[in-house]
Parts: sequence; C-alpha cells; structure tokens
Amino acid sequence: MHVLLYVVDSLRADHLSTYGYSRETTPVVDSIGADGIVFERCYTPATWTRSVASSIVTGRFPPTHQVELRDDTLPADLPTLAERFSAAGFDTACVTGMGNVSSSTGFGRGFDDMIEVYKKPEVLDKRELSSTEEEALHHESNDVVAYPRAEDLHHYLLEWLRDRREKDTFSLVWGIDPHDPYDPPKGADWFLEAPHDGWGRTREHLLEASTEAEFSRLRDLYDCCIRYWDREMGRLIDQFEEEGLYNDLVMAVVGDHGESFGERTNYGKPSFGHGNPPYEEQMRVPFILRTPERVSPDTDSESGQRRTQLVSLVDVGATLLDVAVCEFPDLDPVVGGVSQRPQTAGRDAVFARTRIESSRAMSAGVRTVDEKYIRITPPPVSVASLREHPLHFFRSRLQTDREQLYDLTSDPDETKNVAESATDERKRHRKQLEKWEKRCESIETDRPGRLNDEQTERQLEALGYR
Repeated sequence: MHVLLYVVDSLRADHLSTYGYSRETTPVVDSIGADGIVFERCYTPATWTRSVASSIVTGRFPPTHQVELRDDTLPADLPTLAERFSAAGFDTACVTGMGNVSSSTGFGRGFDDMIEVYKKPEVLDKRELSSTEEEALHHESNDVVAYPRAEDLHHYLLEWLRDRREKDTFSLVWGIDPHDPYDPPKGADWFLEAPHDGWGRTREHLLEASTEAEFSRLRDLYDCCIRYWDREMGRLIDQFEEEGLYNDLVMAVVGDHGESFGERTNYGKPSFGHGNPPYEEQMRVPFILRTPERVSPDTDSESGQRRTQLVSLVDVGATLLDVAVCEFPDLDPVVGGVSQRPQTAGRDAVFARTRIESSRAMSAGVRTVDEKYIRITPPPVSVASLREHPLHFFRSRLQTDREQLYDLTSDPDETKNVAESATDERKRHRKQLEKWEKRCESIETDRPGRLNDEQTERQLEALGYR
C-alpha cells in the first residue's frame, strides 16, 4: 500500500471547482473527489504554515503542540504521523518545497528520507531564486534558495517511490505553488487578461494592494497557480498509473490554510495573505480522500461522497492511519484528531488559534455549524512589542471588535458582527473557546525547540514569514 498525504500551501477551498468555484481551477482534483470523499467543511487549526503542519503531523491542536511562534520547532516528545507509519513497517519520505516543513523545524522525525527540494542545486539552477539574506534565514549554509514548482516535487517523489513499488510507503508532499508571490509559470495564463502587464507577481505587489481591481488581479494569478498545480497533479497520476502505483494508492489532498484578498479590513487596512484571524477565507480548506477499491470493496460506500460534517485538519492523520489499518491514538477530540473515514456526525465545533509572534495580537476562534466566534487578544505592553512591531501594536490596541460573532446561516461572508446584540451566544462561545484552550494546554508536552537554520529562515522571509 502507498499512502500519500499531499498538502498544498495557502489553498482555500472556495477557489477549487471541486467546491463549486465558478472557474474550472481543479479538473483533476474534481475527478479524484468524484471517486472518493470530499469533505465539504474542513477547517484549519491555525492560519500559518508551521503551526498547521505541526497539527497535521501530530494530530494535536496548537495550544497542545505549542508550535505557535515563528522560531518554534516541533517538540521532541509528541509522536508524529511518520513515526506511526514507520512503526507499522512503512518506508517514509517527506518531499517539501518550503522551509516551514523541513528538518531544521523538526519535521524530519520519523521520515527515512527528508527531501528538501528548495535546497537542491539542480532546482536552484532552473527556478526563481531568493537571497537567503533577504529571507532572514540566518542559520542556513546556502546563500540562495529556490521556489520549487509542483513538477519539481513530483520528480523527487516518483524517484523515491520507484525503488519501493513492492513495499508499503507513506509520503508527505508539501507544495507551495499557490503561495505568494503569485507567479504562475509561462503558459499558465488561463485566467489572465491579455496583455498582462506583470503587476501582481511579487510579494511587494501583495503588500501594496488596496483596491478591488488590484485584489482581482491577485486572485487571477492565484487561480492560475492553482490550475497549474492541478495540471501537474494530472501528470503525476498518469505516472502513477504507468508505473503501477495508482491502484494501490491511498491519497489525501488538503490545504493548510486559506488566503485573503481584501475581503475585509483588519487593523484599518485590507486583509491580505494569511496569518490573519480565522475568517472563512482563512480557515476553510479542502480535504479530499481517495482510497483504492481493495481497501473499499463496497465502492458505493466511499466513492463520490460529499460529506458536510465539521472536520479539522488534525483529523487527517488519524484518518489515513485508519485507512491503512495502522495503530492510531485514541484521542479526546477536544484536544486531538480522530478518524473521519467512518460516516459520523463529525465535530460539534472546530477551533483555531494563531499567534506567530508574542509581540503581535493573537487571534482564536470557534466555528459551529451555524455560528463563528472570534477573539482577538492584543499583545502585552512590553518594550519588545513596541520595538519589534510598533505599528501593529498600536493598531491592535485600537481594534474595537476584539470579540466577533457571526450568524453563518444569514451571513456566510461574515460581514455583520452581532457580538454586542447576541450577548448570550457570545458568552457561550467565549466559554467554549476558553474551555478548549485550557483542556489543550493541560496536556503536558516538551517545550518547542528553536529554529536554527539560516537557509530555511531566509526562504521563509521571502515567503512573508519574517
């Protein structure tokens, strides 16, 4: 059996045609979903990559694994998904395109092979490069790093799998094609108006965007990146079929968090990118599960299902272990992941918490079927907060809507904060969120490590993580 967990960075669910998007961005993923299970309501436990990745590989929420700040690395005492597959006799590999998921941030644990494509000399020779000094990767040995594309990651994945056709394998692929800067390759211009003047293809353009026309251009480029990735997924599946790997493939395709394109204003300016409060465009992500027929002999039971229950990305690992008939932890769903393969009622609520830096505001949220509560906590008054992020410090202090409540039935776009008028609901969700945090934080784990890899830090700076 071959188990593949494919994570696409910054992929919001509502920009996939699989989830009803008006543009045909994902015809290949559409077909995968038609033969498998599409989870309509999957939500991320944080809105930036390293914290989410820690949740995916440990099956724990951020307040438990504690990887919440930019320099945090995975604690050594939490078992990882790769370790569990390895203990079950699977060969394991991680093929990663970005430094947030790398050996230097603790994600190599449990993998037989850690293939860090963004450092590969042959990829550096052909892809867009970034100075590691510009990216503030102060502990990496390389002076430059690359932005690898899906086809690069797929090359190394196939190379690794070819030698293991007859073995049980688990592989994690972490792709970055939709991540900013939104720069689709030549010919991937499905959704661009001709002629295109080049605006929008750099991170600086994202930072300066302020008008609807500018955000519309960024969305066009973003959609082209998604469509390119989907095309390469089709080529990857063709290779799997040619080499006899597809019939025995268990595959989950997920996004790690969403992306904002000016849908709302945060701290007095349009919201862009990610790492923001858990509104739907940041929190809702795709989760598509494909299982081979021999795992699901009754194909009607799992083929072409669209499930609407609430699930979290912390559930993905337990679900894959369940499909592979491997041991997986029996966790309290309040603090960790549970298998979503059986048809269940799902979760009563999904939670998220994002910090990124102790000198910046922390956002947290709880989403039920029909309501969303968001709490924004300003940073503590300190010299560090004032010195490192003075503008953010003052903006967060001036934030008036520190508690937000949305009726998702009548207001799915979260445009009307009813926290002041719906007092009972606001208090109930606040208590629910605080209870979740307290329960998660009661689980004793090692403190996270600290990032100490210059090349990785520099790539992360160019991707906006510094």
